[in-house]
Amino acid sequence: WPQHLNSIVFEKAGAKHLPAQFSIILRNVPIDINIDELLVNIKNDYPDVVNAFRISNKDEKPTTLVRLDIKCTKIIDELLKKKFMYVNNIRYTVTEYISPAKVLVCTKCYQIGHFRGVCKSELQICRTCGTSVMNVKDHQCDKIKRCIRCNGPHEASDNHCPLIKAYRIDLTRSLLSTSSNITGMNQNVQQNYIYNKNDYPQLNGNKDGHPWYNDSLTATNRRLDELVQ
Repeated sequence: WPQHLNSIVFEKAGAKHLPAQFSIILRNVPIDINIDELLVNIKNDYPDVVNAFRISNKDEKPTTLVRLDIKCTKIIDELLKKKFMYVNNIRYTVTEYISPAKVLVCTKCYQIGHFRGVCKSELQICRTCGTSVMNVKDHQCDKIKRCIRCNGPHEASDNHCPLIKAYRIDLTRSLLSTSSNITGMNQNVQQNYIYNKNDYPQLNGNKDGHPWYNDSLTATNRRLDELVQ
């Protein structure tokens, strides 16, 4: 990338994270382990690992989950297949990284689930103090942070709002459930033949049509629940 253009100096700023599909989760990493040192040790055996970040829970407290960004998809596939990684002779469980769904928040009423352009509220909400006003530009805010949704001491636009976090978890879980159902349906479509579990009930008593992806979804839900505890 050029550093100069028409006498203007440019600086290339890299993204903090790689896309979610280039990440995995390292589980059960003790809180007292320094992430920078962990990354150095990991890169000794896996030089394609470019970043490591410890994941926080809804209270912004560190968890034992560490996100690894890896620039080689082949390494990601190998680690997910092995389901573990050794670092300094310590074995850590490796699981897929589940990217949280983005939550839509209206910038007029600061409620969840719609755009400002379709908002039906006649009043505007001050994102800082949570006061309802006709015109927020004329509002004299007291600068005391009070979320309109949860009454917490933060601005309504703060993505760390517990209600936004809970909504994001539910939305992610819902999207994953839908994706799993579609995947299971596609597995049954072969040569114009569609398997219907009502026509051909399973003999082993398993009421779930596709236990393999149901188990996967259950494991994913468990990982999501860990982040909201």
